[in-house]
Amino acid sequence: MSSYKFSHSFVDINSKLGTLFEVGFADPAKNDLKVRTLNDIIVELEGYEARGSLALVNGSAALSVANELTPCLARKFEMVAYFNLKSVGYVVAISNDPNFRVASVIPAADVRSF
Repeated sequence: MSSYKFSHSFVDINSKLGTLFEVGFADPAKNDLKVRTLNDIIVELEGYEARGSLALVNGSAALSVANELTPCLARKFEMVAYFNLKSVGYVVAISNDPNFRVASVIPAADVRSF
């Protein structure tokens, strides 16, 4: 039985193609388990061919997980953002895209699945 869930789907964000990653861990999972399990997710990502230039991450990605996941995603995507419930959107963590500044929020309503 896997101790994590990792899947992706494609989205449109203001006419730009992106990939939405769903990350989840065994319930309840402590941060140390998340970080250990993250290696399996990173191995999956290394074989993933990016589609679009934007990566959004949704799920139980604690700060410790985001610290490990962001550099891996940044090698494949121009922008990486994480869902924040309080902001009701995705907070940009790293960006080489002038349309998405670090710390800006992409409203969840602007993200459309297809």
